[in-house]
Amino acid sequence: MAAGVRELRGGRTTVLVTNSPALLAVTDRVVLVEHGRVTASGGHAQLVHDRADYRTAVLA
Repeated sequence: MAAGVRELRGGRTTVLVTNSPALLAVTDRVVLVEHGRVTASGGHAQLVHDRADYRTAVLA
């Protein structure tokens, strides 16, 4: 699925709403939204390292 998303993007900015670890891992930037507010942003690996709540949500 991740390869399909990359192909469809065609170099364009794309907003993708997902909780799929496979898709999150190939994104340039992840924005974590909780209760309608942005609480963190960064790369998937950075958020896994820095945020226990993100790590729990996507790696559980």
